[in-house]
Amino acid sequence: MRLDCGADGRAGVLGPGSDPVETYGQTAPVDEPKLNPPEILLRNQVGEEQEAVAGSFCVDYVDPASGRGSGVCSDSPAVHPSAITIAMPGDEVTFVFSGADIVRPSDCHGEDEQGCTGYVQVKPLGCEDRQIERVPLALGPETRWTIDLEFGGYELDVFGYFESSDGTTGDVSGALGLFVGGGPKRFDALGVTGIKRAMQVCPFAG
Repeated sequence: MRLDCGADGRAGVLGPGSDPVETYGQTAPVDEPKLNPPEILLRNQVGEEQEAVAGSFCVDYVDPASGRGSGVCSDSPAVHPSAITIAMPGDEVTFVFSGADIVRPSDCHGEDEQGCTGYVQVKPLGCEDRQIERVPLALGPETRWTIDLEFGGYELDVFGYFESSDGTTGDVSGALGLFVGGGPKRFDALGVTGIKRAMQVCPFAG
């Protein structure tokens, strides 16, 4: 579950069992792309990018000319990555919200600063309830992170509040895959690739 602090001041808990999609606000026509959340990307040191599997999100848009607003929310169960970035300890990777900045909503009151900006939960690959590290997202367009993990597969569950270049605001989540090499050579081919069953620490649900 997560606490949603939307741009219009609404607050509510979204969790499993909620409606898959909820729309709200006035019914003025809004370009469909304006109600899409930004893509979450993981970029390695040579510029290769992995796109996160999308999770839950809420998007708000207010037309600056008319002042009319629209929005959409979509809730999803836990998601797992569909690809994996292979890197080495000490490598730097970058979390990017495509076309958007991480922001702190003025009406969001979290227990800590990360709760009102965003964070990355680092877990063993496929294990939904075994967080081993929490990386805070920096305000602005990207967050750089130096990998300090042991050899093995990891899942990076990302959540952040955003403001995009076209004026949309909201929150978005997604799942990325990371494999830290330095062990058997068959796992040390750096780059973005498919996930092999042997990389999973816990079997993917479903």
